[in-house]
Parts: sequence; C-alpha cells; structure tokens
Amino acid sequence: MEISSNTPPADVEKWHLTGKNPNPPAAEPISYMRWAVEWSLSPNTPLLYKVAAAGLVVLGLAASVISAPAVGLLGCFIVVKFLEQRSQILGDEANRIQKVERAKALVLEQKEALQAMKEAVGGEEAWQAIPILDTGKACGSTGYLSCDIPIWNSIVKGVDAANRPFLALKLRENQGSAFDVTFHQRYTEGGLWVEGSSVDRTFESYAGGGVVNDKARALIHQIVVEKNHPNLRLAGLLF
Repeated sequence: MEISSNTPPADVEKWHLTGKNPNPPAAEPISYMRWAVEWSLSPNTPLLYKVAAAGLVVLGLAASVISAPAVGLLGCFIVVKFLEQRSQILGDEANRIQKVERAKALVLEQKEALQAMKEAVGGEEAWQAIPILDTGKACGSTGYLSCDIPIWNSIVKGVDAANRPFLALKLRENQGSAFDVTFHQRYTEGGLWVEGSSVDRTFESYAGGGVVNDKARALIHQIVVEKNHPNLRLAGLLF
C-alpha cells in the first residue's frame, strides 16, 4: 500500500502503527516451494523436524547422485530454488520491517513537529484557542495552500486539502503594509515544516530561510507570545 494524500487518515494511521495493509490484495496462488520455505523458517516448527527434514534431503540427494545422476541433478536444482526462495522471503521480511519502522518514525516526527509549533505560539492551550481557517479543497498550482485564501485574523490554523496542518500569521513590518505568512507541513508524512508568504520574503529574511527550524519557531514565539520583536508584529484582529 502506497500512502498518499488520497489515503484515508484512518487507514494511514492503521498502516503506520501496525505495518499491515488495511486493504490487503487478493490472495496469491499457493506455492508449495514457498510453503516449504516458510515451514522451515517458522519459529513454530520444532527444530528437530527441521534437522530431520534437512537430513533426509541430504541423504536423498546423495543416494540419487550415486544411483540415478539425472534425478540427483533435479534434486540439486530443487534445493537451489529452495534456497533462492528462502533468501527472497528473508529479504522481503527485512524490507517489511524496515518500512514499518520508517513509517513509525515518520509518525513520531510529525507529532513532534506539530508539538514544537504549538510551543512556538504559547503551548497547547494557546494553540487550541487559535481560530480555525477552513480552506476546503483550495490549493495553489503546486498542490499547497493558495496564497489567495483570505486571512481575517492575526493568527489562524487549520489543515489543507491533503490533511497537512498549517499556521498562518498576518504581520506588519514597522509601519509597512500588512502581509500574510503561512507555516505548513511540507509533505503528507514526516515533520518538515516550511514557510511561505503571499507578498514577499520578509519573515524568511528574519528567520534565515524558508524551513521552519528552531530559529524560525523562536521568532514566531517572540512575535506571538512575547510581542517584543523590534520590527515585526501581529496585524489585524486578535483572537
């Protein structure tokens, strides 16, 4: 299952936390070779059975090579295919575990990044008090929030059409005109947040770049919570 912006949130969460596809594909035809490999790898198969099976295979191959070389060669071919199948299954399992761990890490990164943004505006209580801007399905040509969405308040929050959280501020630099700046989760997964402005790169020039890092969050905190930045301040209505 590929996780995309079109995947229902409930399915994404289930996929992240369990590593199991909530919409599994149809069952494949039974492969006796695969069954034999999985039987040999299963922790539920007694070790004695595995040793006995391996011994019988070795004895059978030895006897076949001596008495019937053609049958022995066929047996060797089957063993090689068995080992190839075993290697593939082990590789597939390793890849599955890696994907599950990566998915869990992305969920953790996403939660930690959102919590960091909450702290930037004063904590959980302050975050909950911020008005919600419903953007509907509006987005720009790049698939992100459209800069044409009006921000009526000095600070608003919400999620975009792809369920990515965002925070938007209406700012003023000194006595200049008010401008909007938006901080949003860059991808549907992970913790990367970036900044974008409807007019210029004023905030970005103060933060030192468009990525929302510790410096950018400290700047947000200074503007929103401390309200003592020498040049930038909130504009518009206060919540």
